[in-house]
Amino acid sequence: MIPNASQGKLIVLEGLDGAGTTTQARLLAEVLRVEHNIRVWTTREPSEGPIGAQIRSILARRLSMGGNTLAALFTADRLDHLYSGGGVRERLNNGEWVIMDRYYLSSFAYQALSMSEDEKRWLFAMHQFCIQPDLTVFVDVEAKTSMTRIALNRGFHFELFETEDKLLAIREQYKKAITGLCKQGEVIHVISGEHPLKTVQKNILKRVKTRFLDGIYLASDEEQKILSRKEFRILRQRVEDELHLTFQGIIERSPSKNLADATQGNAGGSYSLEFFDENAIEYHVAAFLNRNRTRITSILAQTKAEGRERISDLQKICDSVFRYEYAEQPKLLGDKK
Repeated sequence: MIPNASQGKLIVLEGLDGAGTTTQARLLAEVLRVEHNIRVWTTREPSEGPIGAQIRSILARRLSMGGNTLAALFTADRLDHLYSGGGVRERLNNGEWVIMDRYYLSSFAYQALSMSEDEKRWLFAMHQFCIQPDLTVFVDVEAKTSMTRIALNRGFHFELFETEDKLLAIREQYKKAITGLCKQGEVIHVISGEHPLKTVQKNILKRVKTRFLDGIYLASDEEQKILSRKEFRILRQRVEDELHLTFQGIIERSPSKNLADATQGNAGGSYSLEFFDENAIEYHVAAFLNRNRTRITSILAQTKAEGRERISDLQKICDSVFRYEYAEQPKLLGDKK
């Protein structure tokens, strides 16, 4: 996937049918327009284009088509949605924020469900020219909740993938796909959709405000450059996998001008990797750098007061990654010890 280098932001809401992503996309857009004076375009997949119309006919069982053909149709619709006149890329380049209800994560959950490993690789390869979201929020609901909401909203009219057994399997496939995409550097937050609508809205908005509106995080393309360094990639993966924290972004901190405040070896400043837990408690991992900013001199874990019980586990991971980084590169980076 191609990182978004445009001024506009691409935000994707994902979830099972009935998770409420369409409603939440509308509510988020309203807040951004009214409270923050941001130009926002809301859209969805399947798109309103000609291929999207055909896909909706298949999902409604008015047309029949093989699974791989349907997957290819979704990809074709997606690329048309992205690159046609007035589409996603053009709007992002014009500085608009795009809020999308479903994107390629849906294909990696729904269409990949019955695919072999070779077919999954084929599916992934077809998406190499898709624009990577700046933030994806997966609104997680149980399969039973999904079925109940669909029945209430549509009067027991269920589409192609809407059986409880299929939704159970799709939810698990979503989780696998999220883990894989996060390991490739994507920022994906999983929040509960079982809460009341206003609570879900608040949780989504907090993540959007923190990442984009506080003005402190690196741009997506700069963030990817930092995460391409092996030690930072390992640090992020271990924190997410072992502590189930969710990566939020990277802050670059300048060298301290006050020597009394400077950590030893911190003349080059630091990068701070920011994480959230399921209760939106913030965790910070500060990687202090040497003068040439080529080597980590220490890593320190910090958090808000209410997260103190997990800070020692976080610091253990930091210490382990620091030992790895020091052992891997001391001579290459001019360390005289």
